[in-house]
Amino acid sequence: MYAKRMGFGTRKDDVRRSHGVIVMRRWVCCSEGYKRITITETQRKKRPHDVTRTGCQAALRILLTQPSNTWKCKEFSTIHNHDLASSSEWRLRENAMSTSRCTTGFFGAKREEKIETDSEGALGFLDCLAERDPNFFVVYQVDEENRLANLFWADGNSRVDYVAFGDVLGFDTTYMTNEYNKPLTVLIGVNHHFNTCIFGFALLLHEKLPSYRWLLQKFLECHGDKKPNVVVATKMWP
Repeated sequence: MYAKRMGFGTRKDDVRRSHGVIVMRRWVCCSEGYKRITITETQRKKRPHDVTRTGCQAALRILLTQPSNTWKCKEFSTIHNHDLASSSEWRLRENAMSTSRCTTGFFGAKREEKIETDSEGALGFLDCLAERDPNFFVVYQVDEENRLANLFWADGNSRVDYVAFGDVLGFDTTYMTNEYNKPLTVLIGVNHHFNTCIFGFALLLHEKLPSYRWLLQKFLECHGDKKPNVVVATKMWP
């Protein structure tokens, strides 16, 4: 909770056990350490990922003390050597990354090998979100071979924000792509505090007119057919 408030991600670093019981645990910032380069640019076949490791030293370490059997903090460094995200930026990043991980295998998967497990798993994940959020909206489209083509979703907060701040719609297709090079589209706006609000997410089959037409139709369906007064696109589609 602290990390999310401050605007950074965490990961587990070190753990120690004594007789099978954890007695020390350490967490670090996601930007801790440095990425090891194992191949040259001429050997690389895929687009390189953005560099996220900056050697950040922010960390938390706790120890189990005896005989009181209580946890005590022995290390807590709050100094980061990189910019922190705002709460709205972190919400966008967290939602995008978690859902993208669950849906990565949809696109281009062979029906016999992957479509059943990947599609069912990802849609099951979205169904779990819908169970906790009665206003959660999700819709998808399949192609002629019954493979998932396009997917759009928005949570209850996004739908409430659009009612209040949906006069201007930002249409961003450059935020992130998955390993199949399919665009993750983020539909955003700005609230009265000039903070980013998220109106919905989509994973599309391609950056062509049929996919965008389907997306905008479902976007309006999600938001009660309320049309924005202005649409700002960061990238024009073919």
